[in-house]
Amino acid sequence: MNEINLNLLTPQEKPKRKIWRYVFLFLTLVAFVLIIVSARGWFNHPKAVGLVNPKPSFMRQLKNLILSRDRELKGESEDRINILLLGIGGENHDGPYLSDTIILMSVKPSTNEVAMFSLPRDLLVEIPGYGFGKINAADAYGEVKEKNYGPILASEIIGKTLNQPIHYYIRADFKAFKEMVDAAGDIKVTVDKSFTDTQYPTSNYLFQTVSFQKGTQTMDGETALKFARSRHGDNGEGSDFARSERQQKILLGLKDQIFSSATLWHPERIKNLLDSLNKNITTNLELWEISRFSSLAKKFNYNNIINVVLGIGPNEQLVTSYYNTAEVLRPRKGDFSELQTMAENIFTDVAIRTYAPSTNTTSTKKVGPVIEIQNGTWILGLGAKTRDALTLKGVVIDNLANAQTRTYEKTVIFDLSAGKYSKEIENLKTQLNAEIKTKPDFEINSSSTPDIIIVVGADKNI
Repeated sequence: MNEINLNLLTPQEKPKRKIWRYVFLFLTLVAFVLIIVSARGWFNHPKAVGLVNPKPSFMRQLKNLILSRDRELKGESEDRINILLLGIGGENHDGPYLSDTIILMSVKPSTNEVAMFSLPRDLLVEIPGYGFGKINAADAYGEVKEKNYGPILASEIIGKTLNQPIHYYIRADFKAFKEMVDAAGDIKVTVDKSFTDTQYPTSNYLFQTVSFQKGTQTMDGETALKFARSRHGDNGEGSDFARSERQQKILLGLKDQIFSSATLWHPERIKNLLDSLNKNITTNLELWEISRFSSLAKKFNYNNIINVVLGIGPNEQLVTSYYNTAEVLRPRKGDFSELQTMAENIFTDVAIRTYAPSTNTTSTKKVGPVIEIQNGTWILGLGAKTRDALTLKGVVIDNLANAQTRTYEKTVIFDLSAGKYSKEIENLKTQLNAEIKTKPDFEINSSSTPDIIIVVGADKNI
């Protein structure tokens, strides 16, 4: 054995260590991050006001993220995590908080299955404090009570409707689709069927024609948004199920692009993505829960996502009805027990799963009057404001446009149905305090002749 020559009386030379360089660099990085997040307001400690409990501060969430290695998500121990997905128009948009998309996404961790249960916007439910109304108004009513209470109220109502606990919610402004696609870079989407939509709305309340060709397409944000939101496409693409399927394609295409090396090694793209999320997404997920969910999501079976679609008709789950003269959807059996059974057995009952759009044409046929609102003034957004007010009261508005004459002082309702919808017109007259006429003093140039035209006058500028 070699002898070690060590003189304890002689000062030893200290070994050079590089570790302190890394410590210094780490502390510098932390300081930089602190400055950035502080500037962004992430260290604000909002106080609980009324109905909405604030999220933990960023530092508390960061601490939870570090210490939550073994923590489970809500519902994970029961082998089912329920997340409510809400799509809204957002600020500076017609009906900003009316839910255009309502999907209960359920995840089964033990099998990595994902299920999507889509609810129609016109489903009649009871909204506490407001009586009965369309389910898409729940988020809007909640937002009126308190900012960001909308998805909480919607979660409560939808959870009660389907008899399922809503563990998490994600409310996305549709603007997020566009911004996130542009931030991540163009995405690739496979269009299953060619289709054309001649009634895609424009920002000035008119219509434009959009079309997509079958095959793999490269889409920027604007194109992806149109693909996801199109409602009146031909070739079977006008149903809510077809639209839901297209939205899933956008989400999966966005997922692939975000996790590609082109994005992960591109700091500017990551920054833009975070900015878009911060502006357009409302959720109760904390950082550690997002991290945990992301680790689970890597194993999800995306090729066979289970879809549950509710049909309309005598042999389906829903029937068309009226409530306060507004067209709504009700459960065929008179209560939500059938829907609740479907939601409960979504992973076990093969019979309730749908993998292709329904061929039932009655599901898209409108039974009530076709109503068009025209802005008869030069007051910007007055027509949209009137439409939103009527929508919250359960009235279905089909079209929105500008009148040919913009000098109306008083609101006028034109009955073009020859008295067929007298009850609905009387209801509109009461709500709008409007005059009723049977012969319009202008040329009707709508693509489909409406039964009722409401020309909004300056008297509605209140």
